[in-house]
Amino acid sequence: MCSSDLVVFALASLKLPPPPPRTTEHKPILEDLATGLSYVRQNRATFTLTLLVALSNFLAQPLITLLPAFANNVFTDGPGTAATRLATLQACQGLGAITGALTIGSLGRFKGMGRALFLLQIGLGLLVAAFSLTHFWWINCLLMFVTGMAFMSAFSISFSIVQLAAPDALRGRVVSIYMVALRAAGPLGGLVAGAMADRFTAPYALAANGALLGIIALSILLSGRGRAVREL
Repeated sequence: MCSSDLVVFALASLKLPPPPPRTTEHKPILEDLATGLSYVRQNRATFTLTLLVALSNFLAQPLITLLPAFANNVFTDGPGTAATRLATLQACQGLGAITGALTIGSLGRFKGMGRALFLLQIGLGLLVAAFSLTHFWWINCLLMFVTGMAFMSAFSISFSIVQLAAPDALRGRVVSIYMVALRAAGPLGGLVAGAMADRFTAPYALAANGALLGIIALSILLSGRGRAVREL
């Protein structure tokens, strides 16, 4: 069964309730966007979460972007060819991400989600830095697994908090803005990290990213702006 068949089967298996009747008239898309942006800007917790996920993706996602450089130039003592080493590292990251998503999904909503998010972000920064500065193949494979787990766990908690905190009437717009921040930050971070890697080598560029992510997450956690998220 191909992936498209699985998607069709999953959709056909869903028993969704009928949509509620529309209570407000349709507004122009620019007006809807302005309303969502205004809410995100004025709501301290939502703004902090959106900023944090953008910074996290900007600083952590380059780990995936620069993996080919590590497979080619750093882990030369690893098994097989550079392509094999790259695929192994990506598989470790993917397995970690699946584990993180299943772990957070099994926990459901729990007390202290905001504080857990900050701790995961700090840990993610430390893991990125540790991966960059550690050049032992099997240890780096383990670090990739744990990094994937931390990244997906942080994203799952952050996404859940954003949806729970947003009012029903604005949830779609708030989530859209959150996803734009998430998706746009990663490629931009990869571009900057690539330029830094050309100048200083990939390990040093990623180590700086990881240290900066940990420092920023810790600073927000201890600041007044982080209090709104810590209490969620």
